[in-house]
Amino acid sequence: MKNNMSDEEKVGTSLLVWLTTVPFFYVALTGGGPKRNIYIFFEHLTNLSHLSELTSNQLFEEFYWPLSVCICILVLFAMNIGWLLDKRIHPIIVCIGSICGIPLSVLAIPLTFGLGLFLIPAIWFACSLAMWHLDRKSKNI
Repeated sequence: MKNNMSDEEKVGTSLLVWLTTVPFFYVALTGGGPKRNIYIFFEHLTNLSHLSELTSNQLFEEFYWPLSVCICILVLFAMNIGWLLDKRIHPIIVCIGSICGIPLSVLAIPLTFGLGLFLIPAIWFACSLAMWHLDRKSKNI
C-alpha cells in the first residue's frame, strides 16, 4: 500500500474491496443453501458438548469453517479501520487473522468455483494491510 494515499483514496479502496468481497463472505457464512451454516454454528456455540458427536466433515462444515470466516472478517475489518485511522493494531491480531485466512483462502478459491474469485481482492487487501500493520517503523500499537 502506498503510504501517501489520501483519505479519499483509502476509503475508496476499502469500499471497493468490501463490495467485491461481501458476496463470498455471505455465501461462506450462510452455506449458500438451506443448511445455513452460520445458524448451525451459533447453535453449536451454545452447546459445545455436542461437538464431540459430529463427524469430522460436519465439524469442519458446521464449526471450523464458519469460525474461520468470522475471525477473518473481524480481523480484516479491524486492520482496515486501523489503516483508515493510521493506527496499527497489535501484531498478534494480525497473526491470528493470517493463521485463519491463509488456509481459508487456499481452500475457498478451488472449492467454491467461480465464487472464490470474489475473494481475490480481499486476499490482496489483507496481505497489504498485514504488511502495513507489521511494519517495524510503526509509531504506535
